[in-house]
Amino acid sequence: TLTDEDKGYYESNLKCRCLVTRIYNPIIWPDKEYEYDSESKTIISAGRLTYQKGFDMLVDIADMFIKKYPDWKWLILGIGEDYEMLDAKIKEKGLENQVILKGEVDNMEDYYSHAAMYVMTSRFEGLPMTLLETKPYKLPLVSFNCKTGPRELINDGIKPFGTKKERLKLIDFQRLVLETQLYKEGIRDEAARACTNDKVVILYDRGILDNRAYITHKEFKTLADAKGFTEADILSRYDLVLHLVTAAEGQVKYYSNATNPARTEDPEAARALDKKTMEAWSTHPNQYIFGNDCLFDEKINRVGNRIREFLGDKMVVDRQKYVIEIKDLDLSSFQGLNLIREEIEEYVRSDNEDENEMFRKTTLKGNENSSYYTYTIIIYNEDGTKSTTQRNITENEYLDNLSRLAYGEPIKKVRYNFIHNGERFRMDFYTDTNEFMTLERDVTNPKKENLPDFIKSATNITNNRSYSSANIYKVINKHRELEAKNQEFKKFRLTL
Repeated sequence: TLTDEDKGYYESNLKCRCLVTRIYNPIIWPDKEYEYDSESKTIISAGRLTYQKGFDMLVDIADMFIKKYPDWKWLILGIGEDYEMLDAKIKEKGLENQVILKGEVDNMEDYYSHAAMYVMTSRFEGLPMTLLETKPYKLPLVSFNCKTGPRELINDGIKPFGTKKERLKLIDFQRLVLETQLYKEGIRDEAARACTNDKVVILYDRGILDNRAYITHKEFKTLADAKGFTEADILSRYDLVLHLVTAAEGQVKYYSNATNPARTEDPEAARALDKKTMEAWSTHPNQYIFGNDCLFDEKINRVGNRIREFLGDKMVVDRQKYVIEIKDLDLSSFQGLNLIREEIEEYVRSDNEDENEMFRKTTLKGNENSSYYTYTIIIYNEDGTKSTTQRNITENEYLDNLSRLAYGEPIKKVRYNFIHNGERFRMDFYTDTNEFMTLERDVTNPKKENLPDFIKSATNITNNRSYSSANIYKVINKHRELEAKNQEFKKFRLTL
């Protein structure tokens, strides 16, 4: 076979009674030594102009790239039945001066030796010879991870192009990653809207906030600002965030190039990036973390179950809740945590004591002019557990329901989100009281006690409805009423 991937297909699908061997195609190495042209601003792609090669998708990608880097050119080398369609699409996007169909050429070495990079957008391949042919010219290679071949020929993972001295700045590379993500999400959203069935689920393998693990918070904000996004906007794009912890954390024997040839980070670096990614999403109301306390198949089953529960409008979450007296907190220990602060305003409607409606406005620190809004229904089940249904709402929906609130005013609290030993925690300080705070823990490993060291004394209140959001809301508002009456009484006495 041409590739190891093909070899695996033969061995797993056919009852081969002979040895299956992979033999790569040979290439003719040029006589002279070529140096990479670091001044070049030309991208090249080559192949027959046909559906398989994906040049229609290339034009869409070039449209995004050229808008950011108008001084670059993209040359497409080859002939085929899609020439007229591609030519029309290029002109439609106004790219005819930068994306150029060169037709058939017989001097490929001249193009390879003067290019900045080679890009392949094929939908499928056997063993792509052009990727092999570029090797003597030291070209950075970028390719779709199609079947088969690219993954075996490009095994350095996703990283900025070129040598360390010549490559794009990391923030520029992440800008391209962001553009690609938004484009892919847009295609999937458009496909979902086109479906006649109104029950459509879109699963993304990455989310926009993943990029924050690779650059600073300030750099990410620069990228988001350029696209007109606040962090609250990004969080509200996704209904559910499912984080599968890297195998490097707890199952390091499975973290190797044998299981994923594209890996470049060692286990320590992978664990660090994984934690940063968890922290980036830790303010999302529906973030769930899946650890490695079980076999991979069971881990995937847990993910599937969480999705099914979410879609079935009934989620039973393994979440522990504690009450802590503030005097028992060791505040000096906070310095070792990456705390992400939110300011929350919420109110509760509770016509039925077994069913509460909660409306919440959340504002992230550093994004005071931007908030996101959620609506949650909490149902207490007969077995003592509770089920929650949550969705994003608009500011107008939040304010409209606030105007029709029968009792009380919204309560306010400061929430600190953090990750500790692979689990998500939320720590709430209520502005109306300085006596206690609450701590919530999303349990990924029920066999392990995992409270942070700074918690010296905590009372588990998981099934104690006296500390439910609805009851805390009522108690605080009752306290406010008493305070208001006391103030009126004081004024009355002063008047007398």
